[in-house]
Amino acid sequence: MFVTGGPGKPIELGEKIHEAVEDTASLRKVRAGFAYATEGGISSLCENDSGIDWRDEVRSKWIIGIDQGITEPDALRNLADRGDADVRVLVPSGELNRRALYRRPRFHAKVVFLQSEATGDAFLVASSANMTASALEDIPTNYEVGTVQSTDTGLTDSDIDTFDEWWEYAWNQSRELTDEFLREYTNLREEWLNDNPEIHEFESSESVNHASEADCFYIETRAMTGGSRNQIELSEETSPFIEGERGEITIIFGGTTHTGCSVSPRVTDPPFGMNITPVYLPTGHDYTDSYIHLEKLSFDSGQEPKYELTVADPGDEIVAEWSEKAATDGVRDHTGGGREYGYY
Repeated sequence: MFVTGGPGKPIELGEKIHEAVEDTASLRKVRAGFAYATEGGISSLCENDSGIDWRDEVRSKWIIGIDQGITEPDALRNLADRGDADVRVLVPSGELNRRALYRRPRFHAKVVFLQSEATGDAFLVASSANMTASALEDIPTNYEVGTVQSTDTGLTDSDIDTFDEWWEYAWNQSRELTDEFLREYTNLREEWLNDNPEIHEFESSESVNHASEADCFYIETRAMTGGSRNQIELSEETSPFIEGERGEITIIFGGTTHTGCSVSPRVTDPPFGMNITPVYLPTGHDYTDSYIHLEKLSFDSGQEPKYELTVADPGDEIVAEWSEKAATDGVRDHTGGGREYGYY
């Protein structure tokens, strides 16, 4: 069977693994390999909604990659310290130095293979998703797809033999995770990320992954809609930034507080039938061909959600600051019509 995920819709790999652990006979062993690992990704893959971690029920072996230093040292410690686990790290040429963070061969797999030593029953999850927050959290940013197979659904003895052979080869090429290795990798990675800070943001567990989590949102306006040309239409991707998404909000603009600004989700006319959320900005200003920026402000319970509005021209320095902030701490993208937007 296929499993899929995208921004706001997590791929359900963790749930499938929990089901397999419950369904597979005793003496279970798990072999899992991922190119990248972060603590947020581990929690999403291994813990269910009740906080139960399937690693406590199995013997596990892990192979993790360190390309670009994206894998977090704390994630490696987490894997090694939970349950009956054996962790190795694939280091190109086996030598842990700066070149190991970018040279080939890279470990690029994303796979979990669970097997019962009592019956031989096996269960395979293979996908595009790394063990990171942006791929696996409840509100991910990545589009992911994978397949789930078992001996009940066509996984053959030949398939298992092929996996075993591949695993043993990669395992033998990998280095054992030790305290000394972790110290060396931590120092090496810190130097690498100081020189290349954008890499850390690429898979950071701390980045904003969904518009509902963001404190700030900006978008290129081009032509506005509405009779007063003060209506900005938000898509399904961006509308969760507006708390409540329906009713009225307060917008502070130019030092003036505007209450009762309408928020009215609707579906566009056929044949497109798209879900959009028009937000009515304060009248009396020409918003066309500019950038608008909304920042969430604190508000008392029972009152309208409150935002501060800033408007800037495309070439203004502050627009570049918004764009860079979204790219490093959140999401920067373009609408279907080509307008830039971002949130962080």
